[in-house]
Amino acid sequence: MESEDEESGEGDYTAADIRVLDMQEVEDRFAWVKAENLAEQYNRPLEWVLRGIEACRRGGLPGPEYFIARYLKKDRSVTQEPAVDLAMRELNLEAREGAWGEGRKQ
Repeated sequence: MESEDEESGEGDYTAADIRVLDMQEVEDRFAWVKAENLAEQYNRPLEWVLRGIEACRRGGLPGPEYFIARYLKKDRSVTQEPAVDLAMRELNLEAREGAWGEGRKQ
């Protein structure tokens, strides 16, 4: 007896179904890859870059371009996004408090 997947042809993959992504597509799909690349490119801590990307998400921006321009490239001509800046401050404070809390437990 064939399963429903076998009858519909679902689950039958061939080499034609495999697609190699270019680096931009990889970064667009996987934020952690973009974060690693940015951390390396700008010589910044990975965790800080991840917080910046998260701040953009929390601030309602579609991507991390604001963080890249304003925080990594230090381009002050970029119009401020108060929601992102607030989110970044909160995330940095949370990270700092978490690190201090871990040290107190020892």
